[in-house]
Amino acid sequence: LEATTPTEVEVIQKESTCMQLKQMLAVLGDEIKTIEMKVAGLRGSADEYSRKRADFDQVANQVSVLQHKMATGQSTQADRMSLGKLKQRMENLGLALKQSNSGNRGLEADYSYLLNYKQKEFVALEAELVRCTSEAARMRSAYTDGVQEGQQVWNRIKQLTMQIEGSQKSINNARASVSMFSNQDSRNLVKVWVSHLSDARIGLEGALFESKYQAT
Repeated sequence: LEATTPTEVEVIQKESTCMQLKQMLAVLGDEIKTIEMKVAGLRGSADEYSRKRADFDQVANQVSVLQHKMATGQSTQADRMSLGKLKQRMENLGLALKQSNSGNRGLEADYSYLLNYKQKEFVALEAELVRCTSEAARMRSAYTDGVQEGQQVWNRIKQLTMQIEGSQKSINNARASVSMFSNQDSRNLVKVWVSHLSDARIGLEGALFESKYQAT
């Protein structure tokens, strides 16, 4: 029993370890959610920057075409009016691009790498928690079974002890009664009965020691 059954302290320590792993897993899960939101935000900013850059390039090309027409004397009044509006739009887009972070792509890649690392860490920790929980349940079951088995052995020892004490009392009573008989045959009969009780006591003591041995 002692060699195979975990102690209550060992069981509690194992269950405490599992609880710590569970808490670590919860914290890691929150970190992953935060990183996912950051990556999504960076990706959205980078996409917005790309759209603004494409609009700026398109307007810049239109301005270039109209300026060429004016330089060659081929522009119309409508072209000159459009050129003014396009220049204003190009300035606005240029200002918006300056305020945007063009390096978001690199930052997004860094956060994506961190996210991937944290997700792998989460999977590994989750598997460790499953193993810990399974082992803790096994230890708790073994401990409970061990306590019950130990109680059964102890009850058996007490029962045998009571039987031995009863046999000893019977032997003592039989020996005390010898003085009450003067007849030799009666004495021989009592001696045979005492010998029988002594053999019974030896058998009970042997059973007691065997129970104690099995309990160790």
